[in-house]
Amino acid sequence: MPVYFNTTPVLEKRALPDFSTTEDEAMLARQQEAAAAFIEEKPALAARIESAFNDRYSSLLTVNDLFDPARHLDSTSPGLEPAATAEEVTTPPSATVVPLRAADGGASA
Repeated sequence: MPVYFNTTPVLEKRALPDFSTTEDEAMLARQQEAAAAFIEEKPALAARIESAFNDRYSSLLTVNDLFDPARHLDSTSPGLEPAATAEEVTTPPSATVVPLRAADGGASA
């Protein structure tokens, strides 16, 4: 056995890392408060987005579309979409006829 095995080596002192979670807990509390505030604001934000969409959609309609007495509004759809008629509900999609307007330039969607 070699002589250098007879002496115990001197180990350097090492600092242990900090495993504290106090900063993470504080960050989690801030994130939970922000999430709760967002959930509280969500209905108002959604209403503002829908209102802006409806305003933008309404600005794209022609005057005839806005004042057409035959136009029925569907309260479940966003914007000013016309309600489905009985014919549209019973007609299969492949047989649906789309009327063209002059504003369409002859193209239909």
